Amino acid sequence: PPPPSPPPLPKARQQQPIQLPRDLPPAEVIRPPKTAHDQEAFAKVVLQEEEGKSDISKQEGVAEVGTGVGVGIEGKSRLSQKQVDFLKSGGAIGSAFTALQKDALEQAGFNTLASLLQHYPREYLLYTANSAFEEGEYVCSQGTVEYVKVFSKSNRGLFEARVVAGGYGEHIVNIKQWFHFRDSRLAYSALRGMKAKFAVGSIMAFKGKLKMQNPQPLSVRGKATSWEFVGKVEMTLLDDFIALESEILPVYPTRGPLKSSHFNRSIAKSLLAFDKVVEGGDTWAELEVLPLDVVSEFGLMSYREAMHAIHFPASWEEKERARRRLVFQELFLLQTALMLRRHQLQTPKNNVDAKGVNVAAESVLLDRAMEKLPYQLTQSQSKVLGEIIADMAGCPPMMRLLQGDVGTGKTIVAILAMVSVMDSGWQCAFMAPTEILAMQHAEKLRVFLDSLGLPEDETPKVAFLTGSMRAAQRREVLESIADGSTAILVGTHALISSDIQFKKLGLAVIDEQHKFGVEQRSKLQSKNQPPPHLLSMSATPIPRTLALTLYGEMALSYIDEVPPGRLPIKTVVYKQKNEEDRQHAYETLRRETLRGNKGFVVFPLIDESESDDFKLIKAAEASFEDIQNGELEGVPCGLLHGRLQGTEKLEAQEDFIAGRTQVLVATAVIEVGVDIPEATVIIVENAERFGLAQLHQLRGRVGRSDRPSQCFFLTGGGESSFAKIRHMETLDNGFAVSEMDMVLRGPGDFIGTKQAGQSGLPSLQLTDMKSQEDRQTLEMARTAAARPFASLKEGRQPELEQSLLLQLESQPPIPLLDVTPTFLQFE
Repeated sequence: PPPPSPPPLPKARQQQPIQLPRDLPPAEVIRPPKTAHDQEAFAKVVLQEEEGKSDISKQEGVAEVGTGVGVGIEGKSRLSQKQVDFLKSGGAIGSAFTALQKDALEQAGFNTLASLLQHYPREYLLYTANSAFEEGEYVCSQGTVEYVKVFSKSNRGLFEARVVAGGYGEHIVNIKQWFHFRDSRLAYSALRGMKAKFAVGSIMAFKGKLKMQNPQPLSVRGKATSWEFVGKVEMTLLDDFIALESEILPVYPTRGPLKSSHFNRSIAKSLLAFDKVVEGGDTWAELEVLPLDVVSEFGLMSYREAMHAIHFPASWEEKERARRRLVFQELFLLQTALMLRRHQLQTPKNNVDAKGVNVAAESVLLDRAMEKLPYQLTQSQSKVLGEIIADMAGCPPMMRLLQGDVGTGKTIVAILAMVSVMDSGWQCAFMAPTEILAMQHAEKLRVFLDSLGLPEDETPKVAFLTGSMRAAQRREVLESIADGSTAILVGTHALISSDIQFKKLGLAVIDEQHKFGVEQRSKLQSKNQPPPHLLSMSATPIPRTLALTLYGEMALSYIDEVPPGRLPIKTVVYKQKNEEDRQHAYETLRRETLRGNKGFVVFPLIDESESDDFKLIKAAEASFEDIQNGELEGVPCGLLHGRLQGTEKLEAQEDFIAGRTQVLVATAVIEVGVDIPEATVIIVENAERFGLAQLHQLRGRVGRSDRPSQCFFLTGGGESSFAKIRHMETLDNGFAVSEMDMVLRGPGDFIGTKQAGQSGLPSLQLTDMKSQEDRQTLEMARTAAARPFASLKEGRQPELEQSLLLQLESQPPIPLLDVTPTFLQFE
């Protein structure tokens, strides 16, 4: 059927003239490009298609298809060569820029037209030169600086300015702001820089809450209403172009040598070049990245309109519509990429892949292992184990993410799944993020397999591999994996090394999968033909929306029951500077050790830092001796952190397990996996340095038996930090903690990355997973992206638009996305 008509256009912007102060010199006006959609050309193509008069494949200027792109996914061609080139390369910056301007853009990382246009504003300010000021109102306006003064003392500084605002200078705005700096030298230089920036005669934009002063003649223009700001005021410098032309000012993040005002001009020029690329003319439809039926169904702006309106909106409503369209596009592209990735991994490439890793549904060894368990699995564990075994019945390979709160028994489910795989004659790999956790998993597996009571020559062998092993040991492990004598290989990132070859890998288990990327998961899956089943586990519950964003190609399983007999952990938050409270925490730990129990003291750093940002943060190495000679004098203590040698880590862990030490002083290396049933108290120093989800993981190191347990979080920050950590006193559910943590810190910090974009993924520049609206958009985008993949017959490929596939190929939303489309001529 012919594509539906595009959504109706917003009303044209009615530009109102802005009156400026009389003494402001005239300036060159650069007007934002028009945003009108060329509906007539589009309608003409649609009409030709309906009447059967258009043979696109034979028209002049058609894009060559099916060359140099690969094979695999079918797509329809409806693009001109100019549009294809733009999607493939991002487009040239254009002749509108001088050689010097192009050099500056390249230094800032803008090599293509697309990269410059995707440098979105970080905020928008509404500026008018004749704004009506009201008492107590929050205003955003501009004016001419008439007076400026700065003063600094020690690390504090005062900035004072008087600004003439209003079309005829009827408002005098007095600004007085105190600033705090790292030291007196920085205070002096920063304030002098501010004085130079906001020089007399310059145009200052300001926003904040105003309070009226008594009218007084402060200006050469005569009497004017005098105002001052209540609280903080934000200030920026406007150039004449913005002052004359724009009612809504986009404020861009600085990049390299380019400041915000530079982007206002550069992007205005780039949008003119963008129009020439996307417009269809008489022959071709206007370029659209999303499927046309999706644009129509969800009432989205066109691609062209959205790019104009996100940079130069005529109204706040138009800006929000543009943002919604581009957020939908980001999420649609990501979800399509994830589904393509799943489709490609699960599509057999040859006869070997077609057979798959077949794991028998009935396993004698699994039945034996279940009988030997000293407890019964919870209903939730049994359900998830059934899902995993059903998934491993053959081709395609399983791709499953197993989530569960601390102590819900995810590891035993993974072990039982491995037992089932080994009974069918396949090997297993178990990858953990740290050596300590990997060593513990290896030991737990050996003990469990020995408990099955099998003859020695029939007991599955477990090998341990890390990057710090000696060459001879490593060679021995590799040989045992290659000849199949080792059934389970446990290790860290070393498992994905190119020299590791499995004889018959059937299942790859990844613990704490959010510590690994898509590339590392892919390398582990490539260790065998056919591809092994993949089970990823997370002890950090990930909110559903973030899980769909990061791991949308995986099926999700949840263990939501805690084994019976576990008691809730009492959590208390104290201020570190309150010595009485701090002593109470350590005295509680001492009492527990006298009863034969164990505990942890956790620090955010290994060594003390001279940096001003960290000089008040306690460190494990420096505090270890103080604790032994002070709060815990006479209590045997051990030290564990990531910089110790492998043998030292193993010795510290073995001493703690055996009871030779009763308190383990450590860093966050114990965050996951350390399972000590006798541990009943944990103290976390400088808890404000950790996220809530990480604190929940640390808290999970205690309370792993029927013994009452306590957790003390000692905060060294201010009142806001203390208030944030106090949430932990009432939050005991991991999913509730993770939702709160994501809201407070943002997804980028939550998943342990500081990448571009608000959501922790480079491809998501506008999407904010803290926003309820964007979460709803994710669900809609996922539903729309899934349609081409639904109910595909065996051997068939999803049919996707050429523009969509080219966009995915040139700007893949996730690493190592192997998009290999073949485009079919549109008939």
